[in-house]
Amino acid sequence: MNDIPDPADLFDEPREERPECKGCIDAAKRMLALLKNVGDSGTCRGCGLPIFWVTHKNGKKAPYDFDGLNHFGSCSKREDFKR
Repeated sequence: MNDIPDPADLFDEPREERPECKGCIDAAKRMLALLKNVGDSGTCRGCGLPIFWVTHKNGKKAPYDFDGLNHFGSCSKREDFKR
């Protein structure tokens, strides 16, 4: 399993200095916990970012970012992959 970053590390300033980010960090931690339960961690072969492979009801796998969005939409190398 790949090393998964702490969502708090995604922000420039420590949480103590930006209390308005506490909700964002908590939401990111919940999304990360959900993705860990439903997907397998991996690394995008195109852009190199960490992703989760989630299997849908139809049996097909799709890559997701830490924010819960499909990685096909945000990958800088998405044109290199076929759908």
